[in-house]
Amino acid sequence: MLKANDGLSLRISRTLSTEEMQSLMTCYLPLIGHNGIILYLSAINSECGEEFMTHQALLSQSDMTIDQLENARIQCERAHLVRTYKKSVGERDFYIWQIELPLIIVDFTTHEVLGRRLYNVIGKNRFDTIKHKHGKENNGFTDFKAISASFKAEDLIGWDEEFEHEFQMCKPKTMPSSNLEIKFDTQKFLRDISPLAFPLSARSGENIRLIEECATIYGISEEDMRMLVSRCIRLKDQSLDADKLKQKVRSFKGIVPVLPQDPYTAPSIAFLQSKQNGIAVSSADKKLIEHLILEMKLTPEVVNVLLEYVLENNQMRLSRSYVEKIAATWIRLNVSNKEEALAQTHRETGKGKSGRKDVLPLWFDEETPKESSPSEASVDRASLIKKIKGGS
Repeated sequence: MLKANDGLSLRISRTLSTEEMQSLMTCYLPLIGHNGIILYLSAINSECGEEFMTHQALLSQSDMTIDQLENARIQCERAHLVRTYKKSVGERDFYIWQIELPLIIVDFTTHEVLGRRLYNVIGKNRFDTIKHKHGKENNGFTDFKAISASFKAEDLIGWDEEFEHEFQMCKPKTMPSSNLEIKFDTQKFLRDISPLAFPLSARSGENIRLIEECATIYGISEEDMRMLVSRCIRLKDQSLDADKLKQKVRSFKGIVPVLPQDPYTAPSIAFLQSKQNGIAVSSADKKLIEHLILEMKLTPEVVNVLLEYVLENNQMRLSRSYVEKIAATWIRLNVSNKEEALAQTHRETGKGKSGRKDVLPLWFDEETPKESSPSEASVDRASLIKKIKGGS
């Protein structure tokens, strides 16, 4: 139960864009309600930095009771707008709210979980209206040819490794995806790769993030990633071909990974490979794991528990629809770490056992016949054999 004087710190990357605000009111409002919207906007527009304030400040700003605030926060969590972390110090609790940015409408309606939730709440007609109004195909540019000037390498003439080092030290840190803990030494990767292999013009925050995510999910070393990235550079405009990098990463066959002491903390690709006796993971299964982590926002350790559970309960088969169905259930239950995932598998396994109803044969409750004498038994057996052979 929340208390008004609990410590609260809000972690916010930036304010909302026009598209994100439109999505908040169009897609998120039906899911989180008016109190959820008020709380989210109060949080994202709060004057508070990363220092701790109290819940009382948000109560005053949003004009809610503490119970309404807690329920509104839970609704925001279920819609992936807020992630909450808690720490108790003595008798006082401290909370950190990681405020996530809304998906724009076209991404929301195609999201595996949120899209289904919205469809279920607003119905087919309203969903179709939103989809057609905001679909990517209705961008108004169909009769026009793109002629925008592209980036030129000459724009960075004179940029050398010293400038690159200074820039990396002072540029704003990109906000990491809160569900994926990056396990990749980005600074080491950048330090040891030349501008010829990875041009400075291609080192955007989006590309760096893609490299970090690929390396973390697939367990690829900094050295191997340098080789893969260098093979995905477009020479024409010195840019990174993101789709080609994803293909290279999926097809990359490094050494057989050694799992850590706690196997659930291993990269999910390596974890699945260990479950199939070291045989390389198929491209379809790799795409499924990417989808679970990057789009359904499950942490790798939760994905590993999920993979193990499905393999053990589905005859060692990974059916995408079956996996996604369980994943969606876990998301609705806010399963966010290994311990919660394992507890959920135990509950689901327990349900399966308790729900089983063995049907007893009809003869079970009949009175046990008296024991026949040896002679009677032999006669009955002979008669039975004769009937089977077609005799009278």
